[in-house]
Amino acid sequence: MGVRRLTEELLSFYYDLWVVGATDAELTQRLYDRFEGHLPTDVGPGPKVKSMAAYSKALGRHLPTLHSYCRQRVKVKAAVDFASGNLNVTPLTPERRRLLLDYVGRGATLPKAAALLNVPLPTVTHWQELDSDLKVELEVVRDLHDLKIVEALERRALGYELDVEETREEDGVGQGGGPLKKSVVTRSVRHLPGSVEAQKLWLKNRLGWSDTPTTGTADAAEVEYDVRERLYDE
Repeated sequence: MGVRRLTEELLSFYYDLWVVGATDAELTQRLYDRFEGHLPTDVGPGPKVKSMAAYSKALGRHLPTLHSYCRQRVKVKAAVDFASGNLNVTPLTPERRRLLLDYVGRGATLPKAAALLNVPLPTVTHWQELDSDLKVELEVVRDLHDLKIVEALERRALGYELDVEETREEDGVGQGGGPLKKSVVTRSVRHLPGSVEAQKLWLKNRLGWSDTPTTGTADAAEVEYDVRERLYDE
């Protein structure tokens, strides 16, 4: 039996929905309705999938093919549209905007973020030209994300208070006098002490400290040993 490929009809239908910014749930529902619960391939319509959850899972196995098809269609259309001066190829939906900022904030380059969004890099560039706020946010979002990590590392290094909620079962008596299990919720505040590993990371990155002496002198070794010892004692 040959490799089962999704039909051109399904791929094209998926692309038309995707390019206008349909959500994953909308894509799954529309495909399910259009093909009556089937995932047609080049060897037949395939069995009918009864539930939306199962259909979504079956569709997920074909996501690499679907994304590759969309990416290729976008590139071809972009080449034609850019040549004619029409740069508005793929609309910047709120979801694409959120994902773009998230990818870049986590360290992705613009070309990588564009690839993850299945759009060519010139489209991302054009989005920035259309949305001046987006351009500014892309310039600072990585620094803002780094600052969140710094804040989390500082909090872990110094220690913090954590609200804890615990539920336990207790024996009780019901209205008829019979035994009854009841849930009792207790809330407390737990102190998490500072992490030595987080402290070491902070000192190495912010103050240039090292696990080994840099001067090679006995005084340096003694000072470093004293500092590390105090860190562990605390």
